[in-house]
Amino acid sequence: VIQRRVRHILDRLGVSAAQCPSSTLLFTSAKAAAKQRAALTEVCWPVHEKALALIKPRSVICFGAGTADQLLKRLPAHRLVATFTEDNTRGSASRAYRVEGGLLVFALSNPAASNWDNPDCDPAPKMRPHLAGLAA
Repeated sequence: VIQRRVRHILDRLGVSAAQCPSSTLLFTSAKAAAKQRAALTEVCWPVHEKALALIKPRSVICFGAGTADQLLKRLPAHRLVATFTEDNTRGSASRAYRVEGGLLVFALSNPAASNWDNPDCDPAPKMRPHLAGLAA
């Protein structure tokens, strides 16, 4: 389900999954690991830091606020530029941040919890205006 939802977002944004580098900052399935997230991320961070330096992306999509928080702690100064709230009873919020140097970071709701196939939950239309300014 998660992979299908990620493909949905990429398709809706006009991004080819084959052309989109991806990685997992930290993969855990147990809530107990959440307590260790910061320490485990420190161990994994050098790989991601090197990848970001080599690839030089114009935007990054994080799935889940915890992942975005860990990324933003390690990047230069950033500011919140938008909040997108799902148009349903859950009302989950996703956010966009602009990092010093221009990188755009999206902190989307977790795809395991949000059905992005449902137009009321799909953040893609709210992301598009921010991505439009990043054209190469």
